[in-house]
Amino acid sequence: HIHLIDGWSDDWTTQIIRGFPGVTHEMFPASGPSPIQDCYAILKRIEDLAAASDADWIMYTDADEWRRSPRAGETLAEGIARVDAEGWNVIDYRVFAFFCTDGWEMTYSYDTPELSLRCYNETDPICLIPNQKTWKNIGRVDLQSSSGHHTRAPWVRICPERWTMKHYPFRTPEQA
Repeated sequence: HIHLIDGWSDDWTTQIIRGFPGVTHEMFPASGPSPIQDCYAILKRIEDLAAASDADWIMYTDADEWRRSPRAGETLAEGIARVDAEGWNVIDYRVFAFFCTDGWEMTYSYDTPELSLRCYNETDPICLIPNQKTWKNIGRVDLQSSSGHHTRAPWVRICPERWTMKHYPFRTPEQA
């Protein structure tokens, strides 16, 4: 199941996801668009949704983040099942931030940025902090106190194998 929290985007998100089975969505904040994104309110909403969910595992991700198992050929579902069987309950990601470089517009594909944006940085400060955004749903977590980077709970057992998260902050020429 996927639950999408839409910050009142104007990119046709709501229309695009209609008709996809297993996808629900909400506009946030419910009161309407806000000129300031309240990250702590969003994290609180994610904490509440996760606590109310009957899902075995929760993955909190943004549209510009692509997550991968560190093992070749292993899907996210297979990797999470493996980590679960090994007794771990939180997955931490190593972040690779991909950026536009000279000439990227000529080869950019909106469907496959992995083929278009090849230059990345792994030493940017945002890449060096934990990114523990996948956890086994065995109790309430605290995301707010770490701005969403740590999954905090007394039961946390972080998988020692860091997974891969590719971050594509520029998805369109207008954003770039």
